[in-house]
Amino acid sequence: MLLAAFALLALLVAGVGGYALLGFSLPDAVYMTVMTLTTEGFSGADRLTEAGKLFTAALAVVGVAVFVAALGLIGTALVEGRFGPAGRKRRMQHRIDTLRDHFIVCAYGRVGQAVAREFEAEGVPGRRLGSHPHVMPVLDAAADHRWFIMPLAEATAEDRWVELHDPTQLGVLVDAVASALAAAHEYDWVHRDVKPSNILLLNWSWRLADWGLVRRPRGETTNPDRTRFGVGSPGFAAPELSNPTRAHDAGPASDIYGLGQVIGWALTGEEPHANIPLLPPPGPWRHIVQQATQLNPGHRPQNIAAFLALVERETAASRELPAVRAQRLLAEANTKGSGQRPVEELLDMAAANPADTHLYLEVLSELNSPGPALRRNPRRAAAVLQAMGSHRHADPWPSFATIDRVMLWLLEAARAIGNTGDLGLLSEATTALCSWDEAHDQWTPQDATAKWLRTLRGTAAAGGGRAAPLPGIGPPLRRADRRHGRGPGSPLHHLPRRPGPELSVPGSRHGSVTTHC
Repeated sequence: MLLAAFALLALLVAGVGGYALLGFSLPDAVYMTVMTLTTEGFSGADRLTEAGKLFTAALAVVGVAVFVAALGLIGTALVEGRFGPAGRKRRMQHRIDTLRDHFIVCAYGRVGQAVAREFEAEGVPGRRLGSHPHVMPVLDAAADHRWFIMPLAEATAEDRWVELHDPTQLGVLVDAVASALAAAHEYDWVHRDVKPSNILLLNWSWRLADWGLVRRPRGETTNPDRTRFGVGSPGFAAPELSNPTRAHDAGPASDIYGLGQVIGWALTGEEPHANIPLLPPPGPWRHIVQQATQLNPGHRPQNIAAFLALVERETAASRELPAVRAQRLLAEANTKGSGQRPVEELLDMAAANPADTHLYLEVLSELNSPGPALRRNPRRAAAVLQAMGSHRHADPWPSFATIDRVMLWLLEAARAIGNTGDLGLLSEATTALCSWDEAHDQWTPQDATAKWLRTLRGTAAAGGGRAAPLPGIGPPLRRADRRHGRGPGSPLHHLPRRPGPELSVPGSRHGSVTTHC
């Protein structure tokens, strides 16, 4: 209808303008145009020049065509009920079909209200951070928060998993999400739901969306029941978010855990399980994920700046030959006053490359005083100790000097761990030590191990503590006994001995660890 009216008006203006250009006055131009369009005709055609006659003929033909089309549109509108309820419905559907980049909430019942509340929660960060290039913006919203309008993304990270398997493309996504999180953390907001389906691609740029579970600063909580049963998506949510109390106290480290799991998902294609870090294959990203997904939030990078520094350090280090990097870190770690960073990086490198025989036997075994660093991260220490034990059958066969050095290194680790109360980690150390002894039967480390164990006394017998065996220690002690003549009749045979040396581990669930020789 509007189109037909506009066409008629345009035709009328064009006719009047044309006759005016031909030299006719305005009243004459209007009269001649109307007469021509209505096919009535007018007298005085002899006053028209050749150009005027051609213009009049063209105007008449076009006028007839427009009138016929207008009548057709009017008839269609009347027949189809355009002016009634059906017509309004058709107009609304047409407008919906032409919408782009909109969310529509139909009905405002119980479910609709819940959706609107989530949009409302998302709207505050979305509007305040809307100008940020990596945050999904809120374009418009109702005053009563019944609806919000946000752009329609081209894809989610899930849709682009194949591309994200490329470390370069993954780095672009990580940088974008980290940038969005850093901006939110400046306002003391914690997203708490970082996962692939909430990372959207808009105008070829990754955007972080769905701020419905954001943890706001103290005093700004809109829904106290939101964290009653914990928050976040299983597998991507940090362990502390499953605790209703700790979920509201979550900090940037919780978002960093989720981002670490996203990296693991991108490089493995597997869905993560709750509270289990999803580690990618060996490489620079593996160490990044290891650090970002520590179960203890205090062991993760504490802010986005620290996380990005870790990413930069590891991805830059990947361009350095592993053997060269390992030797450099060893030299720095064994230098007094170098701090914890070199030894931490070396142990992280070892944990990320458990099959690297050279790294373990020729570099890590040269690390002075490994105990403190092993104690700081028990999960990493267990992985390193298990890997060290697995290299006892290395090919080529290690030299006697290397065997002694590795076993004494493991003994030093066991000594240090023995003071922590961590029986599981102590078991890993002694198992690795004894597996090397069983494979190589070296006298020097055997004597050192036996000497250490014979100096230990615990409280299991006297205090009624529960004793647990220390795996594998018996054989090296028996071999040391035989070699030094500790058989019947020898002076050492009559030394006061209990059924086995006992190691008291402070703070452990067991009162002590008993070794049976």
